[in-house]
Amino acid sequence: MLVTVVSLESRSLFLVQVDKLVSSSVLKGSESLCALLHYLAERTLDHPAMIKEHQIATEVFGRSVGFDPRLDATVRVQTSRLRAKLVEYYAVEGAGDQWIVELPKGSYALTLHARASVESPAPIPPTDPPAPATFQPVHTSGTGGA
Repeated sequence: MLVTVVSLESRSLFLVQVDKLVSSSVLKGSESLCALLHYLAERTLDHPAMIKEHQIATEVFGRSVGFDPRLDATVRVQTSRLRAKLVEYYAVEGAGDQWIVELPKGSYALTLHARASVESPAPIPPTDPPAPATFQPVHTSGTGGA
């Protein structure tokens, strides 16, 4: 279930998840990724369709207004690193979290969705053991033969 962050309850839930991520050991010591995550969270809540690479470069990473994304891949590199850290967090430290924050490829807007319940695979029904081969003795006549 994907949640569009609109209601106060949803906003609060989203921000709690973001705070958990920022305070996690996975993001500990990475000020730039934490700053990026906070920025994307705020923009996602307010104007998700208006998050642009140029804005991120100037407002988060301190690039000049003349920033050219064709010459400087900082934003793309950092968002890729953030995506990897989110995956790492939810695989280990956040493995039990009910809600997941993601940064889909091709977008700078974060998403929040409930973790899919892990269903155990259906048990495999026992199979009947193969029938034992039947042994049929060969009877020979007592005549001695050829």
